[in-house]
Amino acid sequence: VKHKAMSLNAEKITRNPISIESIDKIYQNLDKLYVSKFAQERTKVLLKLLEHTGARLGEISLIKVNDIINALENEKGLLQLTTFKRRRESSRLVPVDKSILYQINTFIKIYRNKIIKQTVKNKDLGYLLINEQTGDKINSSSLSNDFNRLKRELGITSELCAHMFRHRYITNIFINLIKQYDLEHKDGFRNALLDVNTLKAHVQQLTGHKDVSSLDT
Repeated sequence: VKHKAMSLNAEKITRNPISIESIDKIYQNLDKLYVSKFAQERTKVLLKLLEHTGARLGEISLIKVNDIINALENEKGLLQLTTFKRRRESSRLVPVDKSILYQINTFIKIYRNKIIKQTVKNKDLGYLLINEQTGDKINSSSLSNDFNRLKRELGITSELCAHMFRHRYITNIFINLIKQYDLEHKDGFRNALLDVNTLKAHVQQLTGHKDVSSLDT
């Protein structure tokens, strides 16, 4: 059965990984984009998490302070993330470099705690990324809208959105896996490339993709 609204020749929409030039441009101009030091530092934390976890924006908005603390205490720096697009509540563990976790912990102690004391005080719900005026959890749509403003004010002509960080993260995983396999198993490298399902399964564990075929593109 063919749906009359579906075009057989419809072009698949793809989104490229974000370029390192665009990432650097955002970091270098944070002081010009945000008047508040808190907003500058919160955006740094958001960018670090997008870069180093490959998480969806909604998943990052659900990270709590205790998740960061637990990851710091974990030998491998495993950060627990809620996994979206699943019928049942699900989560996954993603390794994050301890230096990144320490930077986030500094944000918590210096900037986040100050806002909590000024707003909700003992009614803190524990979310990492909070609204500066209310101290409540900041929603993912607000974070997403911020990228539209960044693109406009920085004059970035290419596409810019949070999901492009996820594509960059996934691409880098594949690159690192291929490099590692080439160093350790040179004789079987060509066969490993042919057995791409092994690579995809590894990436799926880290990114929480429901359907491994969605990694094909």
